[in-house]
Amino acid sequence: MSISLYYFFQIKTYKTINFILEIDEKHKTFAKINSDIYYLLNKDSFAQFQFQDRSIRLELIKITNTKQNEFIIEFTKSLLLKPKTQIPAVLFLKDNGNFFDLFIK
Repeated sequence: MSISLYYFFQIKTYKTINFILEIDEKHKTFAKINSDIYYLLNKDSFAQFQFQDRSIRLELIKITNTKQNEFIIEFTKSLLLKPKTQIPAVLFLKDNGNFFDLFIK
């Protein structure tokens, strides 16, 4: 009982944002974001999406500033995806704590 309770409190919660993941002809995987999202990113941020019957996680590699309020975030490559496609995905921004913190805050 106490072991299962321990693991229950180890469940992490994240702040998430839905976005469109784009793949170019060289299999570069990226997304365009604005400065509001940019300031919420940290080194542990990652993207996750469903492909066929799998859940695929891509790590954040690089952030490039293109315009005043526009950034391009680049993720690790996935060879499962076809070039020149767009896929709905979820961006996991920062760790909000554990499951128990949801009830305290």
